[in-house]
Amino acid sequence: MLFILARYTEDTVQREQYNTYTFMLIDRSQLVVSAVHHGYADGLHLGTVAVFGVREKPKFVSLKGRSLEFRYDRHTRVLTILDVWEPLAEAFVIFWST
Repeated sequence: MLFILARYTEDTVQREQYNTYTFMLIDRSQLVVSAVHHGYADGLHLGTVAVFGVREKPKFVSLKGRSLEFRYDRHTRVLTILDVWEPLAEAFVIFWST
């Protein structure tokens, strides 16, 4: 879960001026990103994603039918997905296939 504070003050949490997001991996090939709490109008976008423990190099990575650039390190088993640039205000799913 990602927790983002707008401008932290003593009452930021009490006034619920923060955002929280979940990142859920499904079937080892789908990353679901969704907002849990939206208490701050932020306009934040997700730029780059690192997924740890990916066993094989994917053949492709996509988001809403758009192909995404990626890198894979077979030694560390880290899939790095570049230039996602998707608004965090709405849920979305990143897919990959090996």
